[in-house]
Amino acid sequence: YKEAEKAFQAYIKLGPNYPNGYDSYAELLLRMGKYDESISQYKKALELDPTFSFSLTGIGNNYIFMGDYENARKYYQDFFDNATLHGTKRTALYWKAVSFVYEDKIDEAIKTFDEYRTMAEAENQASDVIMSYANQGFILAETGNPAEAIKYYDKAIDLIKNSKFSE
Repeated sequence: YKEAEKAFQAYIKLGPNYPNGYDSYAELLLRMGKYDESISQYKKALELDPTFSFSLTGIGNNYIFMGDYENARKYYQDFFDNATLHGTKRTALYWKAVSFVYEDKIDEAIKTFDEYRTMAEAENQASDVIMSYANQGFILAETGNPAEAIKYYDKAIDLIKNSKFSE
């Protein structure tokens, strides 16, 4: 990590006006457990380029590891609101669901994947619809509700069988 940190700091020195160096360094700091420093670096990336919205996800992820799930969801919502593509909006919903799992609010996580699936269905994104069911199954199986999980897995399997995918 020390060598990576030096490399990212050099990257920032070479391009101090570009957000990517700060964002990448923030990701390293997140992995190192330096959450406040990581958030600061993500915010620098956003100051340089407010459209560098994946930094919002990084900030949210830091708050998850800090146990501040409400603040995490605030940043995931900002990510959702700033997204121009439906796939990016679904990514924001995915992270929102993850925050509910960490907070042990399983019903809320399941509901968020329902919202994710509705968006995917509207865009005719069969693979994302399938993954929404699969993720709901994973959550339910891992939290002690395998009977309910099977229902979601079965829905995913049915969609796989009935969807037309290219070879």
